[in-house]
Amino acid sequence: MFSKIQRQISVCLAALLLVSGLWPAGSPTAASGTVSTSLGPAIEMAAYELPSDVSLSYTLFAGGVSDGQAIWMAPQETDKVVKLDPVTGAMTSYNNWPAGFTKGNGAFSDIVFDGQSLWMIPSLADRIIKLDPESGAMTGYNSWPAGFNNHSPRFSGGVFDGQYIWLVPSNANSLIRLDPSTGSMTSYNDWPSGFTLPNYAFSDGIYDGQNLWLVPNTASSVIKVDTATGDMTAYDDWPSGFVKGAYAFNGAIFDGDSMWMTPYSANQVVKLDTSTGEMTGYDDWPAGFNKAGSLLGESAFDGRYIWVKASSYSQLFRIDTTTGEMEGFSDWPAGVNANPMYSAMFDGLNVWLIPLASTQVIRVSSVPVMQPAIAGDMQADLAWEPVNGAIGYKIYQSQTMGSSGAEIATVGSSVYSRTVTGLTNGMTYYYSVKAAFAGRDSSASNEVSAIPLSTDANLSHLALSDGSLNPVFDESTTVYTAAVSSNVSEITVTPEVSASTAAVTINGEAAASGAPFGPLPLTEGANIIEVKVTAQIGTTKTYTVTVTRAAATPSPTASPTPTVTPAPTPSPISGGGISGGTSSPAAVAGINLNGTLVPASTIDTTKPIAVLEASPHTGSSAVYASIPASVLAGFASKNEAFLLEIKAPYGSYRIPVQLASLIPGLQELLAENKLGAQDISFKLTLTDKSGDSALRGTLTSSLPDGKLLGAPVHARMDIINAKTGMVLRALATFSSEMTILLPLTGDMKEIPEYWGAFRFDEATKQLAFVPARKLNIGGISFAAIRSASDGTYVVTENNVVFSDMSKHWGEPLARLAAAKGLVNGIGGGKFAPERTVTRAEFTAMLTRALGANALPASYAVDSQPLTREQMADMVAAAISKAEELPAGHADGGVINVNGYKDIASVKPAYLEAVRSIAELGIMTGTGGSRYEPQRETSRAQAAAVLIRTLIVLGKIDGLEG
Repeated sequence: MFSKIQRQISVCLAALLLVSGLWPAGSPTAASGTVSTSLGPAIEMAAYELPSDVSLSYTLFAGGVSDGQAIWMAPQETDKVVKLDPVTGAMTSYNNWPAGFTKGNGAFSDIVFDGQSLWMIPSLADRIIKLDPESGAMTGYNSWPAGFNNHSPRFSGGVFDGQYIWLVPSNANSLIRLDPSTGSMTSYNDWPSGFTLPNYAFSDGIYDGQNLWLVPNTASSVIKVDTATGDMTAYDDWPSGFVKGAYAFNGAIFDGDSMWMTPYSANQVVKLDTSTGEMTGYDDWPAGFNKAGSLLGESAFDGRYIWVKASSYSQLFRIDTTTGEMEGFSDWPAGVNANPMYSAMFDGLNVWLIPLASTQVIRVSSVPVMQPAIAGDMQADLAWEPVNGAIGYKIYQSQTMGSSGAEIATVGSSVYSRTVTGLTNGMTYYYSVKAAFAGRDSSASNEVSAIPLSTDANLSHLALSDGSLNPVFDESTTVYTAAVSSNVSEITVTPEVSASTAAVTINGEAAASGAPFGPLPLTEGANIIEVKVTAQIGTTKTYTVTVTRAAATPSPTASPTPTVTPAPTPSPISGGGISGGTSSPAAVAGINLNGTLVPASTIDTTKPIAVLEASPHTGSSAVYASIPASVLAGFASKNEAFLLEIKAPYGSYRIPVQLASLIPGLQELLAENKLGAQDISFKLTLTDKSGDSALRGTLTSSLPDGKLLGAPVHARMDIINAKTGMVLRALATFSSEMTILLPLTGDMKEIPEYWGAFRFDEATKQLAFVPARKLNIGGISFAAIRSASDGTYVVTENNVVFSDMSKHWGEPLARLAAAKGLVNGIGGGKFAPERTVTRAEFTAMLTRALGANALPASYAVDSQPLTREQMADMVAAAISKAEELPAGHADGGVINVNGYKDIASVKPAYLEAVRSIAELGIMTGTGGSRYEPQRETSRAQAAAVLIRTLIVLGKIDGLEG
């Protein structure tokens, strides 16, 4: 295969060889376009046969261009111009050449569209040919400027700058500017000092909005041409490891910031920053590809990716301009010879591969990708990633894996999800989606499956062996009380589920529907029985019965007086396993620690914290502490910052003495029950949930790479009427965060680098991120969780690895964000770090990290791409609403945004946010002293900013080193 220059050398010989009947040589390529939307998320290829009246010479076409309606291919060795309808694939050929022109071999090197007409750039042809796309009429222009040497091959390409067409010299001695309105030409050949124009000098050119850049083939430098003045500047500071070769590059594209030159015999793709001239080389070729033995055709740019085909290699390459990452695609249509070289062009919707030595034109187009289906009760929620240019989407359903199934719905172009109803629970359904384009549908997406399951987690009946439920049982009522006499020491519970597919547990143990469960031991006072129903789909509903056993006549047995030693080196008070009666709170003010009275007078409030330690009684998995509000008030009067830590073997809970002030609606509750603050107690229960099958099922499905670092712990706080022992309210939330400490267990001595803390929502069967940091007390590692909600908490190692982030700058922070459940991969072990994030997606990330009220309600949460300056503004707003002030700097430095070259382009409304977030080290520049405020935010950038924000707020630890 041949580059443009080698092709041009060959076609000079071809004219002579053809006289002798020998085959012609050559291989043209096409110019690239720039659009804002890329192909994907998946792609497919389709082939279209050339018209039968086209001469199938070896090097067929010199590239292609779109006029907005059709694709036009300029002939190199073949005898006709070919127009392709991108909707139908139909092709029409034209050869009504202008008078005086004879189409010879190696005629054209490129084709350019100026908004009205098509211009074919001459290689061996003696003139430029203008073609009217409406009529097909052609006109020739060959009034060359004075001093133009007209040596063949003349030009290697053409570039339209919005007003003029520039002809890039190959063997010509000048750069030519053509006025398309008049056909007049101007010559430019004032080459930079020290630069010598060789034969076959340049292979292509690009326009960056101000300057023309000439891409070297045999030339030693890249040449920048100021299109206003014609001044030229040479750039030859090549990247480290770059080897130019005889014919360096075969073309280039402009991505809005930089020019990317695709190599012919050079060993690297080279990116040139058009603002600085700085060059960067990329040579991390897809596995199996040997650049030394293969040559690249001319490339196309789709707004993000460069698409290029190599010779003698059966893959189409995609180069990500945000990272330089390269990927190969080889799913060619049946019957296509994938080894020859093609030139590529983009028409705003598809990439088209223009044949050089093949009889087919290849269309590369987008295919949607479905996200995992979410099954519900007789329904399935479907969602997919949209594709550029789709006019709608068609959804297919089947009950057989791998079959296309039947079309069940069609939705509009802006709809990317669908809920399918009327399904049969327990049956497996398979779904795919196709994108609808004008005149055709895409191939089917990946297939996803869903098994609808019942969501019925109701009880139809609940009975006790002693006492009566108050109120009378109703499936919608979940909180009950019952009272029994002092001589009732145990009780059985009989639950009946509404749906036969549901399962039921009582106090964490499996129970049978309709059968008595127990007996359960009853202690004097309040006894909490939790009946949890798990629906077939996994959602749960918990019914709580508080059974109050009346107190017997107190015996005069004295209570033991434990010793309390304050932290940081506490001597624990033993609770479980101590025999003896309980003392009346009226007689001795104190704390009921798992059945043992701890007198308030024994607790030293001059210290910052006191640790009260207890172990579960035999047959129990819980520890409780009942603390009169009056006792906490007494502690607070002595030390407002004092903390009580209730410690079980599997976890601890720190209670501030201002607990009453942190409970929303407490005063209203007291007034409603005609109680004073002295009439209530706070009962904390810490339960080891290691045996919770629903939790373990969620951990397995949600964190497949996760490993428990300690026992899951359920923390529950109840407000108790001290007069009756009845539960007034189970607290769900507090107005400030509490601290829960979960110790590391097992063989590990330290919490690993990639870990997360989560709250398990029993209603939704979901895990939610909670802030947590590492803490070491007495040589034992703890996860210190901060949460304003009661519930079940779990700490896991979650060593997530993404295959597409190896060596990526954002890999560590993306892995940390994924480990903490703040972001997810896209499936298949990939993260798609450079995929654009929308404002809605980033709002969801902030909500997961900082809570539902992370942002003011006025912030847009639409599906528009999130710019970097918008992200800075959202983070600044979230920090201003956070309970904590910034605890530090994300990376230890101070960033002065005035050092960014493009800081003036930040919109005034965002400037203060950009400045403050940069000064905190949360969000800095993109390299090259640039901030790029209007650049779309990538998934890697969003994950990094999220993690840095949490570090600055002191909610998580950063990575070591």
